[in-house]
Amino acid sequence: MLYPPRPDELLSSWIIRNSVAHGSDPMGWVYGFWGEWRAWTRDIDRDLPGDKAARLARFSRLSPETIRDMTLAPAVERMLGKTPGVNQAWPWVIPTGRRNRSVVGGLQFCPECLRGPDPLFPKQWRFSWYTLCPVHGIRLLDRCGRCGLPFSPHLIDYTAPAVHLCRRCGSDLGSEKSPKPDPRVSALQRALCRAFSASSPDEGYSAGWGIKGAVELFLLLRDILTLTVIVARRDRYATWQRILLGREAFEKPVSKSGLTFDMRSTEERSRLLSLSAAVLERDPAYLGESLRDIGMTMASLEERNFPRSPSMRRALLLLPSRAAIRRSPGRRSGPRSREPRSVEEIEKKMSSIRRFL
Repeated sequence: MLYPPRPDELLSSWIIRNSVAHGSDPMGWVYGFWGEWRAWTRDIDRDLPGDKAARLARFSRLSPETIRDMTLAPAVERMLGKTPGVNQAWPWVIPTGRRNRSVVGGLQFCPECLRGPDPLFPKQWRFSWYTLCPVHGIRLLDRCGRCGLPFSPHLIDYTAPAVHLCRRCGSDLGSEKSPKPDPRVSALQRALCRAFSASSPDEGYSAGWGIKGAVELFLLLRDILTLTVIVARRDRYATWQRILLGREAFEKPVSKSGLTFDMRSTEERSRLLSLSAAVLERDPAYLGESLRDIGMTMASLEERNFPRSPSMRRALLLLPSRAAIRRSPGRRSGPRSREPRSVEEIEKKMSSIRRFL
């Protein structure tokens, strides 16, 4: 007898729970319906091939629709308005980064949820905008605090079927300490959950930006997060943070690495979401003013596939162009003068250069 899937439960979670209940482990149990197919070397929560879904349906007596609902595809479709291709990166889904059967990222977890008698892993733990546990009010974690191994419950063994133990060092993940969440991030996550469930924008953020649907809300948030990373790469993040949040720099700066938002740690995504929430709480004019205050221009924001949201495009129109920044108001356009500079001009420039020698 198989346990039925619970609301919002991941496909991998359902397989892990049932394998443990039948005295097996996830690695061996899937052999009964998928044979030699190496299910745990791929992200079955994101994409389950049709023939494998059909074999699982025959084994479990679950409908193909129920099995698909346990994957991330329907949820991503509600956020994006479409389902991305199998070989594309899926926005808002944390990539697993598989290396054989091991993972280098992917599933977040709540330590207190793991201490329950029959823990399950909801789909929300795979969403990059979801960083807090709404039940226990703490920030989610994504790896063992002792050895750094990403949370890997599919690696449990039937001799010790405890998902709360780290598969490398045996540390109790259920006893990990997690900080209290930023209230601004909590409010943003609740608003996104309401928009995601109702497929409509949240009134708290739609008024100033004129957002008309949940898809547009997620698209705008994506642009704001991209903008935040661009500002960090321009070394103006701390100043922008003081303007938007009214406080000094965070304990750790935002990394200027090439990682996308979905690939960053839970801690760093939480910091980026805090700043993004401050932008959403205001209107496009305030965003434009804050960017002008830190010296950003349209030219400094030139990035591939940015912006995509119509609301962000309107906000960035308030920024000066590169020419407006470089040309003083009284200077006339035309060819540059070829006349030699005076001795006084040369000496003045040399004086400024000597300070750095």
